[in-house]
Amino acid sequence: MQGEQIRRVTLGTLANLLSQILNTGGQLVVVPVLLAAWGKQLYGEWLALSAAAAYLSVLDFGMQSYVVNRLNQCHALGEKEEYARILQSGIAFSLTVATVAAVLVGPALWLMPLDRWLNFTETTHTGAVAIALLIALQVLYAIPHGLLSGIYRTVNEYPRGQMINNARFLLSLVGMLTVVSLGAGPLAVAEVQLAALLVTCAFIVWDLSRRHPDIALGVRHSSMRLAFSFIAPSSSFLGIQLVMAFVIQGSTLLVGGLFGAAMLVTFSTSRTLTNLIKQVGATIQNAVWPEFTSMEAQRQMDALRRMHLLTAKIVMLFASCSAAYLMLYGDVLLAFWTRGHVAFDAPLMGAFLMLAGSQAMWLTSSILLSASNRQKTVFVSTLLAGAVGLMLGWGLSKSFGLSGFVFGLAAMDALFCGMVLPAAACRLIGESRWRYLIEVVLRSVVLFVIVLKTVQWMHNALPRFGGGPVVELLTGAVLVSAVSLAAGYLIALNRRDREQAHRLLARLLAR
Repeated sequence: MQGEQIRRVTLGTLANLLSQILNTGGQLVVVPVLLAAWGKQLYGEWLALSAAAAYLSVLDFGMQSYVVNRLNQCHALGEKEEYARILQSGIAFSLTVATVAAVLVGPALWLMPLDRWLNFTETTHTGAVAIALLIALQVLYAIPHGLLSGIYRTVNEYPRGQMINNARFLLSLVGMLTVVSLGAGPLAVAEVQLAALLVTCAFIVWDLSRRHPDIALGVRHSSMRLAFSFIAPSSSFLGIQLVMAFVIQGSTLLVGGLFGAAMLVTFSTSRTLTNLIKQVGATIQNAVWPEFTSMEAQRQMDALRRMHLLTAKIVMLFASCSAAYLMLYGDVLLAFWTRGHVAFDAPLMGAFLMLAGSQAMWLTSSILLSASNRQKTVFVSTLLAGAVGLMLGWGLSKSFGLSGFVFGLAAMDALFCGMVLPAAACRLIGESRWRYLIEVVLRSVVLFVIVLKTVQWMHNALPRFGGGPVVELLTGAVLVSAVSLAAGYLIALNRRDREQAHRLLARLLAR
């Protein structure tokens, strides 16, 4: 990667990490505050209305990702007129869909007895309609907002766009906590959230007009015919989102039906811990998405092969080391997190780590395919992996219990996604599939085994200092990090990777 690319990817990754911290911290703060201020019943009614309105987000049709990719390609190739035509068509379509839906949603909500359907006792029918309408407006107009903020990605300013989204979240969070502390209810919170969205939209328009006057944000050159032509290729992006939701909710329902509510808690908590691997890996992959799009459009295949391989290695390096940490300290972490209310299931954790490892193996390739608007392959692979995985998991659960269910998901994920998506990405960029498997997968497996066995030996050999689970978890994190850095440098990276790391480190030290 060139110096400017390294800077953008690094800043984008940091912006994504900040987003993860804000979201996690926001959830930790908001839940107890709203429960204390509103009580369990009113807070539950707020969650029900929010969940019902969230379904309107499907009206995006997956178009945001597709249109932003097209814009990124046009910018990389210097096609200014085509850029303006695609952008304005996308804006016109998203505004039209959001406005028409908003006009229809209002009367529909009034006619629906939401308070009776959802068993409300504290929110009246009029109040429920008002709150649901404001949340619906927020969801609907987040569609054009997403397209506007995506413009930053197309002009090599992804970190700036992500930081604006972080500012919107922080503005909404602070506004929510402020009005709740003043005694306000759900209606005021919905108003604050909608206001934060509108303020952010206004800032984006002002900022882009000031810094990029060549980008026309109007609709004068829009074409609804062109916009409608986006729906078919965009639907694969929507399909990927729906498949992910289908697998998550389908797993939850199946586990609850097969094993009961108590085992569902064990399943969900273990899944949450291992999902952190995927979330942190996504912060890197989302940052390289626009770089993939630009290089593929300009046919910079040598650079694209290097970035794809290096990104996949970094993601797998993190996944391998995180898996080793959870294998060694997962029981302590789960007991500390749940205050001992959830028992640690080692086979279940192992199955979940296999699933997380499989997903880490193909996620970088899926980003490359999606960034090149070849997302249909990703959609078909994830659909087959999810559908067949749920059926296989159901069958294996009869003999192997809860861990067998997750193993079925992991096996089909590795087959339909882990094998297919890296192969498709390698064909696209002219990379050897065997080289990818050796450099990314084999090196990561060896790294995982070495880190696991080394830290396990060190943990048993070192004296105990006391201090409880916090000290043990922090000590484990230090040990795993130290061993992972040393082993990762020697094993995960080849000679060329190490030379590139030396140049990057020298450049950072020079700054």
